[in-house]
Order: sequence, then structure tokens, then C-alpha cells
Amino acid sequence: MAKNKFHIKWLHKLYIFAILIAVVPALFISLTLKGKTEQEITQFINTELTIIADDVAKEINDFFLNQLEKQSLLKKSLENEDLGSNEKVSLVVSAVKTIDELVSISIIFYENGSYSPAIQTRKSFFDSLLAAHNPAAAKLINDQIRITELLTKEGRQFGNPVFIKGLNEWFIYLALPVNILNAPKAFLVSIISLDRLRKRLSNPKYSQVGSILIADANGNSIIADLTPAVNQSIINNTVELLKGKMRVTQVTNYTVNGKKIVVSTAFPENVKWVVIATEDYDSAYSLVGEFDKAIYLWLFIGIILAVGAALFLSDRIKKPIQELGKKADQIAGGDFDIKINYKVNDSIGKLGSSMEFMSKSLKENFQKIARQKAELEEYSKTLEHKVAERTRKLSETNKSLEKAYQQVLELNLEKNEFLGIAAHDLKNPLTAIKGFGEIIIGDKTLERDDLERYADIIVKSSERMFEIITSLLDINRIEEGKVEVKYMEVSANGLAKSIIKQNSKAAAEKEITINKNLLEEDLEFLTDPSLTMQILDNFISNAIKFSPKGKDIVVKITADEKSVAFSVKDNGPGLSDEDKSKLFTKFAKLSARPTGGEHSTGLGLSIVKKITEMLGGEIRVESELRKGAEFILILPRDGG
Repeated sequence: MAKNKFHIKWLHKLYIFAILIAVVPALFISLTLKGKTEQEITQFINTELTIIADDVAKEINDFFLNQLEKQSLLKKSLENEDLGSNEKVSLVVSAVKTIDELVSISIIFYENGSYSPAIQTRKSFFDSLLAAHNPAAAKLINDQIRITELLTKEGRQFGNPVFIKGLNEWFIYLALPVNILNAPKAFLVSIISLDRLRKRLSNPKYSQVGSILIADANGNSIIADLTPAVNQSIINNTVELLKGKMRVTQVTNYTVNGKKIVVSTAFPENVKWVVIATEDYDSAYSLVGEFDKAIYLWLFIGIILAVGAALFLSDRIKKPIQELGKKADQIAGGDFDIKINYKVNDSIGKLGSSMEFMSKSLKENFQKIARQKAELEEYSKTLEHKVAERTRKLSETNKSLEKAYQQVLELNLEKNEFLGIAAHDLKNPLTAIKGFGEIIIGDKTLERDDLERYADIIVKSSERMFEIITSLLDINRIEEGKVEVKYMEVSANGLAKSIIKQNSKAAAEKEITINKNLLEEDLEFLTDPSLTMQILDNFISNAIKFSPKGKDIVVKITADEKSVAFSVKDNGPGLSDEDKSKLFTKFAKLSARPTGGEHSTGLGLSIVKKITEMLGGEIRVESELRKGAEFILILPRDGG
């Protein structure tokens, strides 16, 4: 009995010893690896969910920022005091036509405690819906005043999204205050389609991990066709975060109908929405479970081998077990490159082989995890680069669009100003021609002197009209590039003498003397004589036109190795700083007026400025108010 008892105790000791040597180190390693692996995988899944939620939130931010920028530009145009009512209405209509997402724009005035629409324009398809008495479309338009009042009260710009079943499409209101000169308090109210945003969020990259849901502050699902249904309790909990001031992206676990779900939330900045990215917990962390099963499997195998070796080989297993214990310690210390010398084909040998295989597997798994981590870091860097590049391109595109938009506004303004001034300047001579022509036809008792005087007025009015039309045609030909520069060698003194002779009669009529200060040694230079004389004729005729009777005008020529300079100096009223700033613009109206009742189209200096640029030269003006003015034409001697 004592011998049997001793034998049983030995078996128990051997069993416990074998288990301790084989299992404890492996258990320690497995628990360590399990914790680290689960942490790494969990972090990876959470990061991936967070990135997707943030990307969706950024897509929403970009969309609403883009819409806000477009409407802000339109708002600035409406607040521009230089634009007329018709031009502003045209801008509103043009915006509806050119901006794809824009369905309707209204200008709503607030006066005497009530709101009233002043201007409404919509896309044609929406007018068709209203014509067909679509109740949802009609409600969307009719609710503009109520929504504007609500957004103004709450201090918001964007309203809540609205879904129209007939179009299977989401819409949202945008209300901006507008300060229009001489008008009551006003709001620019836009209805924006969310269809383009829905298509962008339907990108497959957002559904690679789990699913996406977007909800508003009332817990309503927005753009619902993007995602399967999510438990309402999750939506309610995440929507509660919208009421707080701290809106940060976070990852939370929920249990729905006994099933765990991983949820990541993100918040767009411009609207009270929440982005919910979800994934089944078991699917997300399945790799952790598989790793646990593998560890437990190897532990179980180790226990079986240890117990079997203890039962069949008591003395022979001592040294191999000790060796296995040492190798297990190496594995626990992180050294997975082990080699077990015991190669006997028995349980201990198998256990040793298993430990070698397990160490190799652990090493490969760690290497795989390290590679995955490196790939994730590289992916994050690449993603950041792509986001930065896309942001840069969007910024450049927005700047280009804004620049083009401003150019269109400037050209439209210049066209309207051009037509208005031209019509105004042509109206006076036409009125004179018509009036005096009617007098000549209607009054048969007119004397010869009266007839000649009226006829002279008609001729001068016709000449005035001819001068205006000729100037307009000159500007048009120059701007369209139809003026051909014909260079040839010409005499500098000869040009000056010819143009002085042409203007001598007009100068004599006002008792004005044109003094010449020409080159002592004449020179020839390369230029277009016709265009050059047109410039000098404008300078001298303006000097005569704006000089008082009996004053002098000085025409001077200077030259150096590269250029020739013609200057015309008068003793007229001079130019103010404001006059100088608009001197070469079309239809410029200056403070100085002609002294002999002459007419001025305001186009001459604009034309000569363009001709000078064509000849490769420049014009300088030196003048002080009430001290005369000097216009200087500088041309290159080699023709530019």
C-alpha cells in the first residue's frame, strides 16, 4: 500500500511538474500576446472606423462650405451699390441656372413685423412640379418664410433637410441676411439639392468597413438609402451629443438585441448632423477570437503532451522537460528563434517540435502585425497627402471660379456703362438735329440767316455724332485686334510740324499760340506715322480745348539713344488726383471742362492709351490743379 501510495504521489508530482514547465510559460506568452494583439487589432479597427466617419463628415463640410461660398458671393453682388436692380435680378437668375445644386433662390424682405417674398426664381424642372400641383414641392416653396423666420430666431444659416418623394431627393434651406441699399431688411433664401452630396457619400470606399448612417438633431435618418437600418437607441444616444458643446469623434460599443456593435461618430461643422459608422463587434474583432483559439489549442496540446510524457517516461522526461522549460523562457523573453535538441519521436519530442512551430508562428504573426502596422501608417500618410492635394486643387478651382465670376461682373458692368454713356452722348445731338430740322420744315417764314444758323447747328450736331461713333468704332477695332501697325522710318520734327499745322486753325480761333521746341538735329525713327499723329493730335486738340483764350501751348521733342519723347504742355486748369486716376478710362468725366464750348466724348485718351501700348510706348502725365498739364508720349526708336 505504501509503495502504491508513493507511486501515485510521484505521478501527481510529475503531472504537476510537466504542466508547470510546459504550460505556464506558454500561458504567460499567450496572455501577453493576446493582450497586445487584441489592443493592436482593436486600435486598427477603431482607427479605420474613425477615419471613415471623419471622411464622411469632411465630405459634408466641404459640400456645405462650397454652397456657403457661392451664396456669399451672390450676397456680395446684391449688396454692391454700383449694380442696378435689373443687374441684380439677372445675377440671381444666372446663379440658379449655373449652380447645379441650386434649385430655387428667393429674396425675402422683413418689414413691419412680417416677411414677404420680393424675388423668386427656380429651375425649370421645379416649376414643372409646381405646375403639376406637386404638394411636396409646393410645401418646400411655401415654407421659405417660416424657415427663414425660424433660422433667424435660432441664429442658424442652414435649415433641416427635407425629402420629396416625387423626386426621391433631399433638399435643404440656406438663409443669409442681405443689406440692400434703400431697401428693408432682406434675406437671401436658397433651396439646395443634396443629391450630389448623396452620390459622393455613396462612394464604395465608405462601405468597405461596416456601414454609414447620417442623422439630424431630431434623430431622423438623412439620405437613408446609403445604409441599412440602425437601432434607434444608438441614433438617440449619438444625437444627444449634438446638444453638447464638445463634439469630438469617438468610438463606443453598444449591445443591440444581444449583439455587440462598434460605433464611431463624427460631427460636421456647418450643420447639426451626426455621422455614425458602425460594424458588427464579432466581425470587427474576429481575428482576436481566432488568435485566442489558436493559443488555447496549443495550450491544450501542450497539456496533453506533458501529461502523456509524465505517465510513460518519468526519468527520461526530466532533462527534456527542463530544456523545454528553458526554451519556453526564451519565448517568454521575446526570443522566438529557438531550437530543441531532443528529436526523439515521442510526446516530448512532439511537444518540442510544437514549441518550435509555435515560436515560428508567433514570430510570423508578430512580423505580420508589424507589416500591417507599417502599411496602416503608410496608408495614413498617403491619405493625408491625397486629402491635402485635393484640398489644394479645390482651393485653386474656387479661386479660378471666383476670378472668372468677378471678370464676368466687371465686363457686364462695363458693357452697361458703355451703352448708357454712348446713348446719353448721342441723345443730345440727335435731339438738336430733330428739333431744328422740325423748325426748318414747319416754319415757312424763316429768314435766310436763321436757316443757315439752324443748318449750321444740325451740321455741328452731325459732326458731334460722327466723332462719337468714330471713337466707338476705333475702340472696338483696337480691342478686337483689327488695327494693323505699319512701321516705317519717319522724321520726328516732321511729325510735330504736320500735327501743329493741322491744329493751327483751331488754335487761332481761340487766339492760342503753339510754340515749338524741336530737335536741333532732326532724326528718323521707326513707327506708324498715322497712329503716332493720332496720339499727338489728341494731345494738342485737348490742350487747345481746355486752354483759356490767349494762352500758349508748347510742343517739345527730346530724344536719347533708345527713345523719342513728344510733350504737349498747356496753361489750362490742370488735373486733380481724382482726374489722374480715371484719365485713361472710357467716357472719363473730369473736373476740367472745355473753355470755348467745345464737346468732349471722353474716349480720346482711352484710345490713344491703347494705341501707345500697340506701338510699344508709354504715356506720362505731369500736372497740378490750376497749373496746367503736360502730356508726354515716349516711343522706342526701333519700333518696339
